[in-house]
Amino acid sequence: MHVLADAFTSVLAIVALAAGLWLGWSWLDPLMGIVGAGVILWWSKGLVGDSARVLLDREMDAPLVLEIRKAIEVDGDAEIAENCRTLRFHGSRDKVTYEQVGYNSRLDTLQAAVLSAKLPFLAEWSAARRAHAAYYDAAFADVPEIRPPAIDTANESIYNQYTIRTEQRDALQAHLKAKEIGTAIYYPIPLHLQQCFAYLGYKQGAFPESERAAKEVLSIPVYPELTQAQQDETIEAVRSFFGR
Repeated sequence: MHVLADAFTSVLAIVALAAGLWLGWSWLDPLMGIVGAGVILWWSKGLVGDSARVLLDREMDAPLVLEIRKAIEVDGDAEIAENCRTLRFHGSRDKVTYEQVGYNSRLDTLQAAVLSAKLPFLAEWSAARRAHAAYYDAAFADVPEIRPPAIDTANESIYNQYTIRTEQRDALQAHLKAKEIGTAIYYPIPLHLQQCFAYLGYKQGAFPESERAAKEVLSIPVYPELTQAQQDETIEAVRSFFGR
């Protein structure tokens, strides 16, 4: 089984590279996800029989990622199945609250094969993210209600997210949603207030800066394929919210 898997992943890496170059990288993740899901389902049935099925989850914001996450769920036991769902994403059911300390282990052999084909393009994609971030920085420089990301001059960010801070975060997010502009909050509840760390005994007010940040942070689109027209649309929407 392992020999076959290793052989398959070697072929898959070549297919992934060819598909990315031919179709464009935006098509690669869904394509490989479909192929991968089939392989995982075939493999998982060998372990737990016909009750196994694949759980799929999308991840679109990371600089280097295979879009499909996966886990094996055992349908025969509802409690185990629910625990699997929770553990597969850091111990969370809703990606906001964390009941237990779970896992985020996604780099198996299959995904490594696909990501190895994408790796040579990582520097180019990171440079595009930095260019988008600089464009945002300039566009928001005269909007005092916004605090852009602060990067030490001795460092260089890949901008996994472009996260601004504003005291009007929730209203701004609703404004952008109404204009069909995607946003995300990383993260709305600080770690010391999560259920999984309740045993540490920290209460509201223990870490005021973390709590303040959790109420103010908002991430806006910064992925490499973002066009200037799309970025201008986001900038115009943000600026108009603040009357600029």
